[in-house]
Amino acid sequence: TAYLSGYNGRMYKIDGEDADGVTTVLGATIDKGGAMAWWGMRVGIKAMVELERRLPNEDILANDPEILEKWTVKEKLSTNHTRDSAAGRGTAVHKALETYAEDGSIPTPQDFHPAEREYVRGLARFLEEEQPDIVASEQIVGSKRHMFAGTLDLRVRNFKGAPSALLDLKTSGKVHDSHHIQLAAYDLASVEYGYDPTDAQYVIRVGDGDYELVRSKATHGQWLMALAHYRGLRE
Repeated sequence: TAYLSGYNGRMYKIDGEDADGVTTVLGATIDKGGAMAWWGMRVGIKAMVELERRLPNEDILANDPEILEKWTVKEKLSTNHTRDSAAGRGTAVHKALETYAEDGSIPTPQDFHPAEREYVRGLARFLEEEQPDIVASEQIVGSKRHMFAGTLDLRVRNFKGAPSALLDLKTSGKVHDSHHIQLAAYDLASVEYGYDPTDAQYVIRVGDGDYELVRSKATHGQWLMALAHYRGLRE
């Protein structure tokens, strides 16, 4: 049996032994260097534009970089602030999905922080239009054979013509390769839990008041390659 252990991050155990978390493995092995560099640049550009708006009496671009850095941190426009805000947003939207799975209530955007509302609006639209038939949500699955575990968002039935499917919710700006492989990992672990392989896996990306459904084509083998690479890096 796989379960969460500890309170700092997602630390899993299977039958009392430490197991690698799916998102931890993918975060360390899927190359996001280029994507992260572009993200950091975009955050910096947005910060300069916002500083110009907030500090109209300052010639922002004429200042020393160290002063700009201090202003950026003070105004909570840094990459760290942006990252933490995104993490909180993801948690809130996932909680809304979990609530829907429990009682069928469609989330109301106005009940959320302004920065989260367009993501919640996108989730609400997905739930209203697709009406997923949920079998399980926030389900922990793990593989004793390969010693990994993770928490999948939704297990559903009769979705888009597929008798069984896994759905994973994202609030990122785009669907990344790691999101596809993440679903393959959950599917492989589910098989060891006694489920048949699902007929389809989808990433649900929400934002800007809408949603995007992307079907995953990743395989169990691709996940196992990522897992082997992760363990090789740790040796």
